[in-house]
Amino acid sequence: MAETKTAAYLCKGCEIDKRVDVAALSKVATKSGKMNLVREHDFLCSADGVAMIKNDIENEGVTHVAIGACSRRAKTEAFNFPTVAMSRGNLREGVIWIRPDTDAARETTQEMAEDYVRMMCAEVKAMQVPPGNQKTGSVKTLLVVGGGMSGMTSALEASKAGYNVVLVEKAGALEFCVIVAAPAADNAANQVFAPFAGTAIGEWFMENGQDALIVYDDLSKHAAAYRQISLILKRPSGREAYPGDVFYLHSRLLERSARLAGKGSLTALPIIETQAGDVSAYVPTNVISITDGQVFLQTDLFNQGIRPAVSVGLSVSRVGSAAQIKAFKQVAGKVKGELAQYRELAAFAQFGSDLDAQTKGVLDKGDRFVELFKQPPNAPKAAEIQVALIWAMQSGYFADVAVKSVQAASAALQAHLETAKPKVLDRIRLGEKIDDAGAAELKSACDTWKRSFKA
Repeated sequence: MAETKTAAYLCKGCEIDKRVDVAALSKVATKSGKMNLVREHDFLCSADGVAMIKNDIENEGVTHVAIGACSRRAKTEAFNFPTVAMSRGNLREGVIWIRPDTDAARETTQEMAEDYVRMMCAEVKAMQVPPGNQKTGSVKTLLVVGGGMSGMTSALEASKAGYNVVLVEKAGALEFCVIVAAPAADNAANQVFAPFAGTAIGEWFMENGQDALIVYDDLSKHAAAYRQISLILKRPSGREAYPGDVFYLHSRLLERSARLAGKGSLTALPIIETQAGDVSAYVPTNVISITDGQVFLQTDLFNQGIRPAVSVGLSVSRVGSAAQIKAFKQVAGKVKGELAQYRELAAFAQFGSDLDAQTKGVLDKGDRFVELFKQPPNAPKAAEIQVALIWAMQSGYFADVAVKSVQAASAALQAHLETAKPKVLDRIRLGEKIDDAGAAELKSACDTWKRSFKA
């Protein structure tokens, strides 16, 4: 039985050491529980540093390595020694994390560096396949942040992309995610073919009886890269200088998402960037006509603090309530109409004219609904929680809660429901309607919460 041993190596000699505490990074690697050995070296890419790593691989039985080095020297020795080690059969797999040097280093904070080390360690741990299935190893670059050739702009972009990967890893989702990256620093050909490569990977899951979701971020840049190549090839340009087959470009990509009888499914979520909120532009209308609906995020709402900034009027689902659980259909049926009416009346109310009681009631309820729908980043709510909160709003439990206190009230009600009525939430999640008994239990829980809640 083949035995595995992991090791992490961190370099202290580059300029970034003035901003990042490498000793703290070593503690992060040790506490991760994924590394058998953690070492630091003043100049990891020097002859002494490389010799230390080679010795561990050849004499200490290290099979999987994680290397954190600066980009100034890592382009040479750090890339050479794993190849030598693998040719002797000692090293199976490894990952090299390159920290930036020069001015781009200023953008890497201690928190980001620690997140990168956690990700690096998790990636090395994930490389260890069960004994008996070991294949010839490979050394790959997990994350390249900066470097002298690409400049500060691409360094910052790669840094942000890497941080997004860290968020996925923190949520425990990286184990079942595949990320195909073609950032702005890549050539246009890579940017054009990256979505097709990702779709091919997604189709593998679909063909093997699994359900996969593929997110394209974003197809506006994809179309621009395709236009760039087409113009270089002197193809005839059409609307907005795009080639005539740009619609086919996206239709052949998105139409590959489907559900196969007796197998799995692939769901596509394309992202489109609009210019000044114009959904009637060429690429947005193309993608809208292909998909089964759209969620439109409005800049004005974002600037007003309404986040996620979903425009209820311009967001459309051609599937309708067919994709909703039964309880959601019950409580959410009137919400869109009420919010549309609220937006219309709010436009007139800003002129300060006298309003009748009915109009004030619509505006007050709309204000509270808008506050209820606000969410912090990376904090989605489960469907059953959404149903319960909307039910409480529709039933008037937030009517006397101040608008500024709605979010605190909803958080308190959510905590109360999760502890006091978990069975009701379970029935909602399993697709049951809110019958008389369920409504009575929700009413009892909301009454109890209302008596104890203080804004």
